[in-house]
Amino acid sequence: MSTRTIPSLLLAALVLLATPLLASAQQPVQGGELVFAAAARIDSLDPHTTSFLATRQIMNNIYDPLVRQKPGDPKIYPGLATAWKLSDDRRSYVFTLRKDVKFHDGTPFNAAAVCFTFDRIVNPGTQARVARGTIGPYKSCDVVDEYTAKVNFSEPYAPFLSLAALEVLAPISPTAARKYGADFSRNPVGTGPFMFKEWIPQQHAKFVRNPDYKWGSPVYKHQGPAYLDGFVWKEVPEHVTRMGSLRGGEAHIAEAPPATDYEALRRDRRFFVTGSTVQGAPLLMHLNYKKFPTSELAVRRAMQHAVDQDVISRALYKGMYEPTRDLLDPTTFGYDPSIKTMYAHDPGKARELLEAAGWKAGADGIRVKDGKRLELVFMMNFPFDAYTVGPLLQAQVREVGIDLQLRKEAMPNYLPSIHKGLHHAADSAWAYPDPQCLRQLYYAPFGATAFNYAHYDNPEVDKLLDEGAQEFDAARRAEIYKKVQKIVMTDAVSVPIRRLRGVFVGSSKVKDLAFSAVGFPLFHDTYIQK
Repeated sequence: MSTRTIPSLLLAALVLLATPLLASAQQPVQGGELVFAAAARIDSLDPHTTSFLATRQIMNNIYDPLVRQKPGDPKIYPGLATAWKLSDDRRSYVFTLRKDVKFHDGTPFNAAAVCFTFDRIVNPGTQARVARGTIGPYKSCDVVDEYTAKVNFSEPYAPFLSLAALEVLAPISPTAARKYGADFSRNPVGTGPFMFKEWIPQQHAKFVRNPDYKWGSPVYKHQGPAYLDGFVWKEVPEHVTRMGSLRGGEAHIAEAPPATDYEALRRDRRFFVTGSTVQGAPLLMHLNYKKFPTSELAVRRAMQHAVDQDVISRALYKGMYEPTRDLLDPTTFGYDPSIKTMYAHDPGKARELLEAAGWKAGADGIRVKDGKRLELVFMMNFPFDAYTVGPLLQAQVREVGIDLQLRKEAMPNYLPSIHKGLHHAADSAWAYPDPQCLRQLYYAPFGATAFNYAHYDNPEVDKLLDEGAQEFDAARRAEIYKKVQKIVMTDAVSVPIRRLRGVFVGSSKVKDLAFSAVGFPLFHDTYIQK
């Protein structure tokens, strides 16, 4: 996510929001091309190399994972695998695969394809992003027979079965991957209900129905081919243009409406407005643990007290996105509700912390110590906020004497800049069904090529994250991740901003739009009412 990873995204109510929408008593209608107006750019159509949360939204429609999950339901459902078994030493998972599946290019899906996929993810030449961290301590894969694959790990890996439901670990066609090499990202071949047709960068990507599809997971309403002829994923980053395309009938669904339009759209009977629950980590501002002055604990804690998430939610989001002071979404396993009370909005406390640390107010109000101004560079990339949150954060922390300098960094420059530590603050968000996302964000051994934007290095946290990944007892595992959250927040490494929620506005003619376990749209059951 990277994790951006997406646009941007009570439990019973949240689960209800994430279930299939606008179902009707009528029979589904075959045909039609659905146009989806997306808020963010596409970086790659390769599920293993993408680092964009926004791009991951497309993947479930063109790739099938080994297993599936439903929103709000911890149960594991069949996907390309019909059964699975954990070995006695808890270091291997044996998957029994479907025998009737073909990739879009005609290549048979089998155990060899599964092993090829996982070997490709850990191959340094692939330069896998989210997928590499997700597959964890992967060691090898054995083809037991044509339709049985044994996936081996160097140590027990408790979250793997849940993570295998993510699109970033979905099997790809070995034939296509070998044929296209690095260009596979522009020529994706999966087993999903839709097949790739074309991608014109900064304009759109088109996908057509897979006519041979008959292996839909039980999480779908039906298992045969999709009802839609296809769908178009239009890149429309400008709010006004995106909403205009919906109102003008050029798009059937648009994501991330501007907060100023939210209530009006909800009252307009021509449209539906829905939100999908997103498990994982919320929108966070990570503070560089190793770069002065955010290397100082007092500065990081002052930032926590200076930011007012409630004001941000009211002023910018108009209730569309909920404020948060958590490191995990409340719907995520292992969530610790006590985290939200650790830092109340208190500018006076922030000033007190800075004063005690030797930061004195200068003539212009910005604090100074040892001749150095309290200036922080905030690198922003999260697309669904369209950088609107930056200026308000800047104003809030300036009240306590911190000069937050905003720098917009687009891909592909964003990640290299973060890895080099050219920032004091950087934003990210993670759509993830497991607290293993904390390992992606705060695990020092992953090094500079991963998603530890804070450059955080705490051996105690690393040890706990190792233990959490290996612990199969749910209660003990939850306690481990609660400890991690407390330590990370004690170190004030990340400032929470808002909960993730996928917000979508669609024509009332669109029926049976559904969502994956982490809130991404699924079009397999969707149809357009005539």
